[in-house]
Amino acid sequence: MVAPENLYSVKASILFVATQKTVQEIRASDSPMKWAAWFLLFYPLAAPFYAYTRRNWSVLLNTLASIFAISILWEVLKIFIKTVWSYDIDSNSLLDLLFTLMVWVAIAIVGHKSILAVVTSARSDLAKDVVRNPASLPENSSIPPQFTRSQRSVSMALSSFSRLLRSKKRLSYGLGALLVVVIGAYALYTSTVESTIKSNPVLAAVSATGTTVRIKHFNCGNLYGYYDSASNTMEICTAVHDNQLFSSKESTIRHEAWHLVQACSAVKSKDDEWGEFVEVNTPLLNGKTLNDEELNYISENYDQQSQSIEKEAFLAEFNLTDGQIISAIEEKCYFPA
Repeated sequence: MVAPENLYSVKASILFVATQKTVQEIRASDSPMKWAAWFLLFYPLAAPFYAYTRRNWSVLLNTLASIFAISILWEVLKIFIKTVWSYDIDSNSLLDLLFTLMVWVAIAIVGHKSILAVVTSARSDLAKDVVRNPASLPENSSIPPQFTRSQRSVSMALSSFSRLLRSKKRLSYGLGALLVVVIGAYALYTSTVESTIKSNPVLAAVSATGTTVRIKHFNCGNLYGYYDSASNTMEICTAVHDNQLFSSKESTIRHEAWHLVQACSAVKSKDDEWGEFVEVNTPLLNGKTLNDEELNYISENYDQQSQSIEKEAFLAEFNLTDGQIISAIEEKCYFPA
């Protein structure tokens, strides 16, 4: 027996349970467009709220995966542009704004599509429940307890569409995961290669002078590397070295570092006008010579004015140690403040 004073609360509880919507019904009544707008405006709050109240984490995972994929692609794009065109995207505020817009657009689009899939699946499941058990339909439901032939056709079509959507979804997840792994692996590889090359002690000494050091992976042609005195920039290309069995990045680094020593020898301070190269005439190279093949290579690939500079750089590359080149950099390029 229920005490009279508790009868009202019991009736209220029964009424609440009877009128409360199931999670499936809540999902089916959602508007993908409205939720996409909420995601666009308040994603950090709206996405977890949707996942918790709808008992569905796929929408949150899909949007987070899209953000992660765009971030990885953006990092790869920055590396590609920096290596091919030597342009640093990080210094451009408009491109940073473009990246932010891409992220929010992806959140809105992926959120809309994911919620639409959840809504479609929920409505299909509710329709199948009605077919199996018409008596379970609430009295105030707008869906009739008995289906006509056309309504059954619509229900079957929705069910087929839902299965097709889920299969395509699994395929897209697999391809997306594969793409993220490949891009992530490539980004990790290039960053590892760059950090390894830049850890070369000669390049570390070059960087310590204030020279910009870049590692280039594409669009090098036959150029192993170069030092530009006017911009005080040194580039080392990985692609050409990787295609040559007996080539050495360390050898190229010594060659280009010696060009830096030649540029430093042409001026007396950092305030002077840079752009010229002069021979260092170090005693360390006295008596050192190049063979006929190397001399022919220089005469065929460099103009007459540059040949003496290149001869000395090749001699330094072939005959000096890393320590001797570092000492020359410290002697010629560390100007007094």
